Amino acid sequence: MRGWLGAAGAGRQCAPAALVRRHRAAAQRLFARPRNMKRVTTSHRSSNKLSRVRKMIDADIVRDGDAPEWTPEMFARAVARKGLKSVPKKALLSLRIDSDVIEWFKKQGAGYQSRMNALLRAYMEAHK
Repeated sequence: MRGWLGAAGAGRQCAPAALVRRHRAAAQRLFARPRNMKRVTTSHRSSNKLSRVRKMIDADIVRDGDAPEWTPEMFARAVARKGLKSVPKKALLSLRIDSDVIEWFKKQGAGYQSRMNALLRAYMEAHK
């Protein structure tokens, strides 16, 4: 164990420089970046599956069996943002609101904060 005491041997424990260099070199080899960064293909089976999907018609493809069919009402509620003004960023605000008002909004279900924001926005738009 003399090598761990160092040259001075003053009771201080330190690893010899050669041991440190050896561990550092091993770590560099272990985490070194490969020279050729191109990926090797993962498998041929995945390309076979893609060719099979390409041959299928739309009616044969089940996108999500659990999802319901889209109705015209669902399309009406959908929001497309293309070409519209961006949504303004929201700011965090601490606000004191009567507890019965908060409870009423919470009873309406999930998204009560968004509904409160929509009501405040409608009020703002009406009073511009």
